[in-house]
Amino acid sequence: MKKIWTKKVFFDALKLFLFFLFLFILTYVLVDLSIRGSKLGRLSLIQLIVYYLSQIVFSLEIFIPLSFLFALVTILSKMNRHRELIAFQIAGLSKVKLLSPLLFLTVLISFFSFANENYLIPLSSKSNQDYQDSPLKLKDTRSIQSIRLEDKSHLIYLHFSKETNEAKDVFLICSFSDIWHIDQLVVTSPFLGKNVDHFVRDNNFNLIKADSYDTYEFKDLKVDKRNFQETFTPYENRSLYSLVSHKFFASKEEKVSIKTMLHYKAVMIFLPFIIFLAIPPFCMKYSRNFASFKILAISLFSFACFFAALNAVVLLCENQMISPLIGCWTIPLCLFSLGFLASIRVYFRLG
Repeated sequence: MKKIWTKKVFFDALKLFLFFLFLFILTYVLVDLSIRGSKLGRLSLIQLIVYYLSQIVFSLEIFIPLSFLFALVTILSKMNRHRELIAFQIAGLSKVKLLSPLLFLTVLISFFSFANENYLIPLSSKSNQDYQDSPLKLKDTRSIQSIRLEDKSHLIYLHFSKETNEAKDVFLICSFSDIWHIDQLVVTSPFLGKNVDHFVRDNNFNLIKADSYDTYEFKDLKVDKRNFQETFTPYENRSLYSLVSHKFFASKEEKVSIKTMLHYKAVMIFLPFIIFLAIPPFCMKYSRNFASFKILAISLFSFACFFAALNAVVLLCENQMISPLIGCWTIPLCLFSLGFLASIRVYFRLG
């Protein structure tokens, strides 16, 4: 008997989770097709499938917990309206035991999130770069590239073409008061800049244009050409293993960004457990005027606020305004504590 009802609850919740996940993915594909339909029409069917698989992986970071939230609210609200919860309790099952199959599903979804963060996103990042380098340029997924020079200056550029050996939209930051902007930098010996602007700061610390050149030779600029060919992978697109290993060799500024992204990814993996604790106490209350739509609306609004706050905290952490450990985990732990207290109150008072 126990195996029958646990399988029923587990598979019903799993089906709902997969159903909502499919709906979110389908909506994303349809919206993207409406925006990029003309460019996507030049792809073959296999290329189109590979392209969308790589794009969907990045959206799974939000789609997975959101689908689990919808599934949890739906199944518990259905069981409440149909008085299945009362029937289970009459049969001698407490609310804690009733939620055991849902807890097992939460663990599986958490592992799914871990696999997405650690394996799928890094793999899709490489696929995205291949599409960006192709003539189609379906989506600008490039990130700003940076090279740190021996004199502690920084060379920042948007894109490097291996065919022409040119870096485009380049900034040479020699110091706080000495900045060069180069439209095209030809990687030769010496380096040749095209459409060059030189900016300096005046006595009021305002950045003003000091000189402009159609072409300018940077004779003192010494950069290995191989540094341009090594594309920088954003930290959010790296695996957990890569972030941890790179952390030991990174500079002080890079360590802050790496720590922030490690904590952010850990929060995303931990998020299904927060949802599991937060939703059931409100869906398992007995009431004549039980409003599942109201619970779903409030849950969805809270989910959006959580992500907005978490992204804001990530920006603060990357700018070294707050500690990544404190910033990334304050909101989740507060929600976890509130959900845990609400669960204790409901399960042991009414369970």
